[in-house]
Amino acid sequence: MAAAAVARVLALGFTRLRPRAARPLLLRRSAALCTAAILVALSVPAVQEVGAYTARNAGDISLQRSEAVPAAAELAPLLARIKAGGGGRTYAGNPNNWGASFDVGLVPVYKYIESQDIDEVGFTLRTASLMSQPEFHFDQYQPADFPAFGIRWLIYPPGQPLPPGYRYVMHRGPYWLYELPADGYVSVVDTVGTLRANRTDVGPVTAGYLAGPMFAQHRELTVGWAGAPAPAPTAPGRRA
Repeated sequence: MAAAAVARVLALGFTRLRPRAARPLLLRRSAALCTAAILVALSVPAVQEVGAYTARNAGDISLQRSEAVPAAAELAPLLARIKAGGGGRTYAGNPNNWGASFDVGLVPVYKYIESQDIDEVGFTLRTASLMSQPEFHFDQYQPADFPAFGIRWLIYPPGQPLPPGYRYVMHRGPYWLYELPADGYVSVVDTVGTLRANRTDVGPVTAGYLAGPMFAQHRELTVGWAGAPAPAPTAPGRRA
């Protein structure tokens, strides 16, 4: 509205300087020019904000590069050992605990190691997948959760409590590598009961099981998935 009003005032001034026959054309042209000028003026703050954001972003990128290079060099031997060892996932904290401030430069370790092709647990809710909900309920203070999620390797800062059975492997700077006594992703177990789940409720359904006594006592369940019947337990005589 303001732009149109200014354009009309300027156009009226121009018409007084020109013959009456040319006034309609001049009016249209002057209105268009004035509107364009006002739109350009109004866009200046937005352009300045984008420029300031770009400058801040460039500064953050430069800081990340300067801090990440030495940190990544310290972490690299640990990641090489994990890849050479084969089998099993890696845990280096998560967004809800000490993992949020355990960094490689400005990036948490649990995010960084994923970019290095390390299969890990802890970078929760990043994508929509079947593991998203169960992984969110992983509890590092429940020892049985580590084999449940196939975790074999731990990258911890010094001073963090460790699960039972860990073995020190190596450390560089603030990054300490431990190994758990697990073979990898698969274990052979007996099952004592069943539960039902599907892709929409697998998190809540399994959360209670993971937090309860049954899993800690190695009383495993088979799953009736998405309406299909659950496989028969292999050891139904044990108390479920």
